[in-house]
Formats: sequence, structure tokens, C-alpha cells
Amino acid sequence: MEPPTLVPHSCKHCRKLVIDLRKRQDPPASRSRAPRLPQPSAIIEADDVVRFPFTLRDLVTARSDGCILCIWILSNIDEEIQRDPRLRAWTLYATTWHRSELGFGDGFNIQGLGSFGLRRGGKGNLDQLVFENSSLALLVHSDDPAAEFVRTRPINPDPASPEALKQARSWFLECQKSHKSCNETASVHMPTRLLEISGLGEEIRVRLYVPSLEQKEPYTALSYCRGGEQEVKTTKHNILNRLEGITWDTLPKTIQDAVRVTQQLGILFLWVDSLCIVQDDLSDMSREISQMPSIYGAATVTIAASRSTNVHNGFLQKRYPSIPDQVFRVPYRCPNGRLGSVVLLRSSQGNSRNVIEPLDRRAWALQERILSKRVLDYGLFQTRWTCQESTGFWMEERPEKYTDGWRPRPDDIPMRQGHFSHEASRPSLARKILSDQDLKAGSIISQQYLLASSSWYSTVSAYTHRFLTVPSDRQLAISGIAERYGRVFHDVYLCGIWKFDLHRGLLWRRKKQPGTIETRPEAYQGPSWSWTGTNGHVDYSYADISKHNEDAGGRHLKLISYHIDLADAAAPYGNVTSAQVTISGRIGQAKWMPELEFSDRYSHYKLRQPDVDGLAGPLLTDMGVDAWEREYDSNSLDSVPVTLLEVLQYSGTRSLFGASGLVLRKVGESRYIRVGFFRVLTEECIKINRGEQAGVRQGMPKTKNWFDSCKEEVITIV
Repeated sequence: MEPPTLVPHSCKHCRKLVIDLRKRQDPPASRSRAPRLPQPSAIIEADDVVRFPFTLRDLVTARSDGCILCIWILSNIDEEIQRDPRLRAWTLYATTWHRSELGFGDGFNIQGLGSFGLRRGGKGNLDQLVFENSSLALLVHSDDPAAEFVRTRPINPDPASPEALKQARSWFLECQKSHKSCNETASVHMPTRLLEISGLGEEIRVRLYVPSLEQKEPYTALSYCRGGEQEVKTTKHNILNRLEGITWDTLPKTIQDAVRVTQQLGILFLWVDSLCIVQDDLSDMSREISQMPSIYGAATVTIAASRSTNVHNGFLQKRYPSIPDQVFRVPYRCPNGRLGSVVLLRSSQGNSRNVIEPLDRRAWALQERILSKRVLDYGLFQTRWTCQESTGFWMEERPEKYTDGWRPRPDDIPMRQGHFSHEASRPSLARKILSDQDLKAGSIISQQYLLASSSWYSTVSAYTHRFLTVPSDRQLAISGIAERYGRVFHDVYLCGIWKFDLHRGLLWRRKKQPGTIETRPEAYQGPSWSWTGTNGHVDYSYADISKHNEDAGGRHLKLISYHIDLADAAAPYGNVTSAQVTISGRIGQAKWMPELEFSDRYSHYKLRQPDVDGLAGPLLTDMGVDAWEREYDSNSLDSVPVTLLEVLQYSGTRSLFGASGLVLRKVGESRYIRVGFFRVLTEECIKINRGEQAGVRQGMPKTKNWFDSCKEEVITIV
């Protein structure tokens, strides 16, 4: 069955809706008072607004004539608004969303219309209504005049077609032939075992193969979602039979597809964990898992089965993205004045700004992707080639050259990049920095050093957004990336935190869904002061010094000593059995109110100063809890004594925060565990968020400089 052909609707009415970004508008900073009307959604502020010479009255008329686009637009508008005579002359507008790209299109490369709405006409009138659920994706056929400016293309429905496989091979051959940075180092690591591929078509044969110590062969590695316990795997019982051959029909579909792609690339060997590691041999498992970073790093190409949820799905089957509910063609006025056309469509995911692939949710897969020098990625909407010279702002090639359709650049999703630059999380950045300047721990923190450390926090944020089947793999599944950054920093690795950047490294925050807090992991996976000791998504945005243009030099915290017991002495970036840091810093006593943890209204009153010299009262802070302890459930527990450790003090006159630090609980003589993160808010922050807390300044201690009266002490955190 062939995928359905999209036939866009076009009529005399929607042909009047010309997208002309030459006439786009930036919304003014101020607004006039809007009439008291039913509000379908909040008033918007968008970067780009395209206005159409089309009124609400015109929309209603076009609906009567059967214009499907106008019918759909009006379906997002309340009937009460449609009947309001005051709005009949209001004109239609749409916001656009696009990816800013250096040196291209000056913002004309839009990826979709963010929302439709109505505006009152007339100069200086800023009243507007925006309608929810009215976004549309946008694409252009390659032979249309608009293709020069809009770079999203139709989806290639058949990634297994001869043309598609030939295109993938051409990407690989071009990279081998002309990409200097992708060929700087030849593969020096050979896995213990590989799958050897021979024969063609119906005669294709696969067997387990053990290379000699001197043998160096190109091979591919498969990155995929296993989807639970594997039925087809190598064990101590069947390994000898596997060396003779593996029956083709017994291989899961994803592995079969990986074999076919490997063969099409002209490569004879493939590495797949379930078949190349003896699954019931703990010694073999431990040794081979520790080698996985090297296996993916040395692979000639990593094949990413991003679209597959398990090993049985496959990834070469035809793409059947859900049939769009509506498809429309409207005119597009190019910057050079030519008239082209764009296709607008709405589907379950196609109209989304970002598409999350099943493989994006798997924690181990981030390491497999980042450490690979070349990735052939089979996604839900496109096949993409990624190598050191196919991505980045410095590249001269247009990025759509390395996809078979859809969007030219990878989507911005937290699982892939966190809140920092996508380029910062690429290993190529580390190599570029290292080649420009040999960074040494303790040296003056240059902009390059900040960028490199920020890229680490970006990677941690992206990694912790993903899921682990075995939570205790929290450190192990990112150990290969950590080792790569260790080559750049030349520094000590403290359970996910770098010694030279301890101040920022400690300031992670556990992100949670509103009204929910998870308990601590039952099995030990890291110390309380490290993000490795908790599960779930970790946010480092509050630790990014580069976002504060003022002095963040108030660093009273000093590392005295540290002690880490490694689970494997030969794996300094792997799992640990215990860890502690002894530090000197300014600390103060406070009370935490657990009953306010689930209240947004009292979010800034969770911490209170004890009644000392009549200074009792709430500390104006923003606090995040790492995990919920069982003892907090007690109805008789009004408050929990805690210790606040200052980590950074922002001293700028217009700084929003007075200090950031850790919320600790005492568990022994000068021994503490971390229970949360805090930052002190200032009057400048209150001004920006005025109205959130009425009268918040009255009767409140001076919290911005609260630590100035606190003593420095030496404590140990475990």
C-alpha cells in the first residue's frame, strides 16, 4: 500500500492569503485597551506577524463558499466572537516561527505559522485576539520559486527505495573522500566480536565473527531501542552456533534493516550489542559494556534507528506519518519579488515545532550519538546524515543536502541539547577548543573554557531528560562522554561534576512536574551533592554564570578534600559505591516548610529564618527539593531544620539573586546530605515579578546579604 498523496486545497479565497514576509511586523511594546470580549486565549507578543487583507466578514463569506482553509480557521474561533458585530471588520493575521540561521534568508525561512488571530484595523490600534490550536507546518516543493528561501521539503515516504539507499551511500562516500576533519583519525579500536555480512538479496548471510588482534576493518554500529528482554541474543550456550551462522529469518526486523544498510554502504561488518556481547556471561557483559564508548567512537558509521520503539519494528519500512487533517496551498511572496507557493498542513506531529523520536528518550543513545563520528539517522519524518562537517554554523554547505526531506536542521528538543547551543554538545567543539588552547584546570576562565563547561551542563541536561531501564546506570551511561570532556579539561571528575568548576557543578536543580516530587533512589547511584544521586531531569540554567553580566565572584566556598570509592578502579568515570566532599563555606540555619512544597502561591516562603534576636520570618528564596523523604509525610511535622550553604554570591547592583546554594540536612557531626537547591531573590526580582506576592517586602529580613552575618565552617557532604 502506497502512502496517500497529499492534494492541497486551493481556491479563490485562500489564494488571497499571500504570505509576504517583506511586510511582516514586529509587535509594538505597548497595547491599547482591548474591548471586553470573550478571550479565546491570551494576547500574544511574537517576533514576526504577517497581516492579510482579509476580515472576519471575508472569512465567514469564504466559509459559505466552501473554502476549506477558512472553514478550518473559523473552527478555532468561538461562535460568540464570530457573531460579534464589533469584530466583523477586524483583519486576519498569523504569527510565524522559524529557525534563525546565520547568513541565510534573513528570517524568511519560516517553518510554520504559529497561530492565527484577529486584529483591529487602523493605525495605532493594537487590540488583538489569538486563537488556540491554530498552528500549521509549512513546506515547499524543491521546484517552486519559494524553495530558495523556505527549506522544509515534503517527507520521503520510502527510506528503503533504491534512490534513498543510493543517497545514503553518496553521503558516506563524500564524507570519506572530502571531509578532512571526519578522517583525521582512523579507527584503532576493534570490538571483540562483530557480525560478518556476505551474500546478496535472498542469499544474504550473517554470522558472528571474532577479528584477530591485528585486524582493522571498517564496521557500523547500531543504536536502537531494544524494547525489553531480547529473544534473539548470544549466550554461552549458542555462541559456537552463532560463529557458524545466524538464520536470517530469526533476526529481528531492526537488525535485518541494519544489515541491509551496512551492506549498501559497502561495509562488511556490523556491531549489535545483543548479538556481539554474551548476554548471560557477567564477566563478558562488564568488559564489553565498558568498551561501548570506544566501539561507537571507532565505528565507521553509526546507524541510528531513531523511529523504532523496539528491535522488532524495523526502520526501513515506508513512512506513514498520520494523514494530515487539512492540507492547503497558499501564495508566498519571495524576498526577490517572485511569487511562489507553500503547502500548509496540520497533522498529529507535523505541525509541531519539534518532533521527538523514540530513540531520543533512551539515555544510552545520547552517548552513542555524541561519540560517533558519523551518524546515519532514520527518523519518523526524515533520514539525516550527521558528521563533523555536515553540521555547525561554520559549514558552507546547506544542511538540507544531508537529509532526504522535511526540515534541514535537527529539531531543538531538551533530550538532545538541554538549554544551551546544539553545537556546544558536539564532540567536535571539544576538539576545536583543545586544538586552539590547551585548557588547564585552575587557569583563568576564558570564554572558551566557559563555553566548554557550559556544553557539559547542556549535555547533562539533555541526558537526564532521557530514561534508563536500570536507574543505577546513571553514571555509567554517560561515562564515555565524561571521558571525552576529561581530555579537554585535564581535571578531576567528581561524580558528574568537574573539580575546577565545583561552584557551578553543585548548582543543579531537580526539575519536576507541578505538584509532584519523587523519592530518593532505593539503590545507591551517587552522592546527594551530585545529580547522579537522583533520578529525573536536572536543570543547570541557574548555574550558567555567562547569563549574568555582573560579578559572580563572591565565592566563599572552598573545596578542602574529596573521597570517592569507584565500583571499578579502572573506570574513573563510571559507577561509584560512595563519595563525599569536605568544603569550607558560609552556612546559616533555617527552617523548611514541607507543607508549602506543593503550593505555587507560597512558593517563595518555603524557607524561614529561625527566631533569633527577633528576626524570625520568611526568607525570600526560590527553592527546589531534590527528593521527598518518607518522614516528611508526618502530619505532626510543621518544619524541618535545614542548613543553607552559600555557593555563589551575585554582587551586581541590579542582580536578581543575592546568593545561590544548597539546602542541607545534618546527619552526623559536621556531616550533611543535600536535600535541595535555593537562590535568594532580591528587590530587583520582586519589581520584575510585582503582584506575585502582595506586600512581600514588609516584615521580611534582608535576605540578599543574609550570608554576610554567617560564619564559615568546614563540613562534609555525602
